[in-house]
Amino acid sequence: MPKILIIDDDEVDRESLRRALESVDWEDLEIREETNGTAGLEALANNDFDCALLDYRLPEIDGLAVLELLAARPDREFCPIIMMTGQGNEDTAVAAMKLGATDYLVKTSRQVAYRLIASVKKILERQDLIRDRERAERELVEAREAAKADEAKLKLLGKVLDRSGFSVVVTDSDLHISYVNRAFTLSSGHGEASCLGRSLDLFILMYDDAAFRETIWSAVAKTGKWQGEIWMKKQNGETVPAHLEVASIIDDATNSMNYVCQFRTSLGLNYF
Repeated sequence: MPKILIIDDDEVDRESLRRALESVDWEDLEIREETNGTAGLEALANNDFDCALLDYRLPEIDGLAVLELLAARPDREFCPIIMMTGQGNEDTAVAAMKLGATDYLVKTSRQVAYRLIASVKKILERQDLIRDRERAERELVEAREAAKADEAKLKLLGKVLDRSGFSVVVTDSDLHISYVNRAFTLSSGHGEASCLGRSLDLFILMYDDAAFRETIWSAVAKTGKWQGEIWMKKQNGETVPAHLEVASIIDDATNSMNYVCQFRTSLGLNYF
């Protein structure tokens, strides 16, 4: 929705500028008019417009004075301004551009309407690009902040799991291990590096009954969880009975399935 400010004390000129702008099929075009330099400066100071058409000769303060006052502001932030004048003057044009005007048009030119529309279109397109870039930058900052927050949460969770007495293993949908906590490595003797990326079956699901294995994962697929007694194998080759609890979890970021496995010995201890 383009918002354009017209600052001109001549009612006929204001109407001509308005008609030229309204001849373009802009969606929800909003035009505001001011008739003197003081009111125009106040409107521009709010920086609430996509573009402004500023007449050179105005009551109270002229167009160049308006530009000077805007340029003197500490933030120097104001919308793109097209300086309009009834007579072409190179010195005025140069002064206006030096003070920050985006373009300079002579109102008496036969092609003024065409040039005005072309200039405003160019300005609005540039404004859209600026807004898109600023939005992308904000989204990038937000994504980085979210990633930092997630990383901090993961570090905290890792510390909690490492200090937990429960042995915990996380796998992907193919049962390849992506995480083991410290309790698992200490109690099983398997180092973290020797576990990551390898099949869960090689480390904790040490059973020979294929039907039993199918029972476990069919239950997890249907209900999202399973628990029961299994045999587990330590790094030294020793096998011990253990109670296993499995839960499936969907990773929202990748929409992929993961499995969290927690186990303890049949004696009720949180290690094996």
